[in-house]
Amino acid sequence: MEENPPGTGNGPLIPSLNDVMVQTESDFYLEKVRHQSPA
Repeated sequence: MEENPPGTGNGPLIPSLNDVMVQTESDFYLEKVRHQSPA
């Protein structure tokens, strides 16, 4: 069974540090836009 390099998105169940950072920044950006946009 091959191991995929980190950051490919289809690797082990534990996400790589890069994947965590991307997800965190995406959530932060979505929250920021949601608060700025007029309801």
